[in-house]
Amino acid sequence: MSPWPRHRIGDGQTPPGRGRRESPDSRLHSQRHEPTTPARRHRKSPAMPWCLIIDGPGGRRRIPLVAYGAVLLGSAPDCQIQVDQPTVSRHHLTLQVVDQCLQIIDIGSRNGSFLGARRLVVNAIEVIDQPTTIRVGEVDLLVTPIIADDATPYTVMTEPETVPSTTRIGATLATGSGDRFFRRELVDLLHYALTRPGEQAMLLAYAQACVRTLPLSRLQLSNSDDGLLLDWHQPGVADQGAALELVYGRQRWLLAAEVLPTPERVRHLAELGAALAALADTEPMAPLLSPQATLPITSLDPHMQRIFRRAARVASSDIHVLIRGESGTGKELLARHIHESSSRHAKPFVAINCAAFSEEMLEAELFGVEKGAATGVVARAGVFERASGGTLLLDEIGDMTPAMQARMLRVLQEHEVLRVGGHGPIAVDVRVISATHCDLDQMLADGRFRLDLIHRIADWEVRLPPLRERPVDIVPLAVTFLLAATRPRGIKVRGLSRAAADALLTYDWPGNVRELQREMARVAVFLDQDSLVMSADLGHHIRSRRRDGGVGNLQQQLDHAERQIIAQALCAADQQVSVAAQRLGVSRSTLYRRLRDLDLLPEGAETKDAASD
Repeated sequence: MSPWPRHRIGDGQTPPGRGRRESPDSRLHSQRHEPTTPARRHRKSPAMPWCLIIDGPGGRRRIPLVAYGAVLLGSAPDCQIQVDQPTVSRHHLTLQVVDQCLQIIDIGSRNGSFLGARRLVVNAIEVIDQPTTIRVGEVDLLVTPIIADDATPYTVMTEPETVPSTTRIGATLATGSGDRFFRRELVDLLHYALTRPGEQAMLLAYAQACVRTLPLSRLQLSNSDDGLLLDWHQPGVADQGAALELVYGRQRWLLAAEVLPTPERVRHLAELGAALAALADTEPMAPLLSPQATLPITSLDPHMQRIFRRAARVASSDIHVLIRGESGTGKELLARHIHESSSRHAKPFVAINCAAFSEEMLEAELFGVEKGAATGVVARAGVFERASGGTLLLDEIGDMTPAMQARMLRVLQEHEVLRVGGHGPIAVDVRVISATHCDLDQMLADGRFRLDLIHRIADWEVRLPPLRERPVDIVPLAVTFLLAATRPRGIKVRGLSRAAADALLTYDWPGNVRELQREMARVAVFLDQDSLVMSADLGHHIRSRRRDGGVGNLQQQLDHAERQIIAQALCAADQQVSVAAQRLGVSRSTLYRRLRDLDLLPEGAETKDAASD
């Protein structure tokens, strides 16, 4: 139960997901309540949640059961838990969590419900206090107690039922509404929606933008089944003030603050969220933005956002780029983004892994082969020729031999290649983006990499941080990958439980984004319709392995922790250094100094802070 009294815009009697559905425009009434003081509230220990695991011909489903009243199970569409099997009655049985037990009542099913060989008596309460298997028709139901965080959705994914009009977005952009939220956030959110990230990823980004810009102490966003997309509390602020609740289509918003926005204001926020979500989940009718304006990669981390902004500037030029970072951090994705945002976007993007070939084979792959260079060899172009006019990604350039580095230096200087066995140079016009996970500084010191080649390939050099250094991106990325993996199968997943999200956030992710993507793809294979991803669905190494705090000396560990704390504070403060400094309890000059030391200073931060003084 929420600690705040609730003000519902909509049906004040029907719990979400358990009664009739109403359209967004069918109701609006208002009543303000004062908060109840803790001294006058009677609190009892919470009921223990249970999990219903359904094994049947369709696969396995995990559904959490919590103390929200009786849940109806049967084959009829109006059941909260539908088991579409001919041996299951339309209304077969009910399940209800009471204190530490689970109560089951067979409500007159045709084929009965069985505990082992014993058939349950119709309309009699059966109390279960330990893991038990119930036979319902030809379907096995396993009920077992679980930890509270595995019963609490952290984020949910559902498909839209209707496509709201985007007229409200255009009207808001046109008027500006005199509001910082609309001035600073809505254009970026619209650009993100046009990259088609999907409904739930868009709603998550929208809700987090509301958290950053609105003076709230709490925000909950859920779907009609009361599964949480976001459950945010202001850190260090006790539950206080009244709460306002809005039901808009399948969305349910709950906002708490000392001074609440008007119902009309909250309805406006919900309409914008629904319109953005629909736009993000549909194919474009026509090109709404040029290729240079779209952003195929997003991040909530301030340092990554800064990298993306700089990459957009670099894309408008033809300078060469060197991307450093661990394997799986998204080096090729950033390279593709630079190419697609540049004037070369209509020309080829060609990538080659330099570590995958021997020196002789790499030479042929890079520069091409002339006919007759060896017995049976036919002429073929190398990647420089194939990428002419476009962009060439030299992945793992740190694995090149010194001899190949010398040949690369000449190609970059003269803008021409000589095929293996060829007699004359071939002019090429290529933008080169290089990537490596190697420590080039150490290789330079050891004489294993040429300094003059570094000067040629690194007009702009950038390091992509590993996923463990930007934890704010872990859950949104997991949601995106899970949606991508389940959509081709037509599976609707309820989302991630809080325990599953906590496991993802505490794992070290040595394989970075690529490892997270593969883990979500593996999880999706074993999910069935309407499942909630729980901690048990994740790999054992993720559930049991915490981040290794023993790597590096004490100062390195302190710097790592400080970086995460400051990055999260900046994100919560909408990149305003003065606000972040106040929340962290340090002076603005101290925070500026640490931001420069950690390379986290947002672009234009000093100018914005000076303007606000």
